[in-house]
Amino acid sequence: MLYPEWKAPVLPDWVNKAPKGIRQIMASRFSHHRAKVTLCEQDGIAQIAPIVASTEKSPAELRKELGKAVWKKIHHASPTTNARRAYLWMYDLGMTPFSEIVEYRPCHLYHMVGLKTRFQTSPLMDCHVYSAKFAPPRLFRGISDMYQDAERMGVTVNPAWSITRLKREHDAAALRDAISKTSDDRWAEPSRYEVDDLLFVRLVSDRDLSVEGLMQRHCVASYSGAAKTGKLFVFGVSGDERATFAFWESGDICDLKGFANSAPSARMRRASKALMGEVLKTPAKKKGGE
Repeated sequence: MLYPEWKAPVLPDWVNKAPKGIRQIMASRFSHHRAKVTLCEQDGIAQIAPIVASTEKSPAELRKELGKAVWKKIHHASPTTNARRAYLWMYDLGMTPFSEIVEYRPCHLYHMVGLKTRFQTSPLMDCHVYSAKFAPPRLFRGISDMYQDAERMGVTVNPAWSITRLKREHDAAALRDAISKTSDDRWAEPSRYEVDDLLFVRLVSDRDLSVEGLMQRHCVASYSGAAKTGKLFVFGVSGDERATFAFWESGDICDLKGFANSAPSARMRRASKALMGEVLKTPAKKKGGE
């Protein structure tokens, strides 16, 4: 052996756990800037090593560039949080600055990294950025959906709004949409199904959708255009649980939401998938018995 004492460097967890699309570049930057990473470890600030390696700057350079406020948030974060921040920064090589990334709640960074992994060349959607900043833990998807629903109903969302304000504007838009759609003319015959002690009733008029939206505090009434064409099936679900279920004739789920866009239970999801299969299995049932 030419170099018997040489050993391959052991990659830290934040390199090994990097998303596949950027793992190689994270490994390369760690390799080229091991001296800076070692300096972080010696100075007792190993938690900032992922950001030091990704930006290729020493701790002193990074602190000067980021400013006191951003540096403080990075300095006091966990290694996992800073690793995920580094992944987001690396995906677009600084187009999203750390001054923005540190505003994302640590509990939502996992979701943001997952979105960047899926849509690498596209900027993060406004609804996701808003949710990352303001959504309570475990409500990332619910808040981003509410943001999108509000926009779809014509609301110009201010990214600085509180969640309370967003919810108020969303509900007001849903109410306006419901009131404007009061016709009880049916576009299909009503149908009822029972699955796992849950009752699924197909909603077949503007009035049905309006009442469902008002009772459940969501914007299902905005789906009436697609429902009228027969391409979208919408059901109100009742029993010891309550939800609204919408799916496309292709077999893709459009929406499944509980009260005020809350997440459905595992039982509700299973029953809804079974119902969809029952409705779509024959042409006659697919057309609502028309």
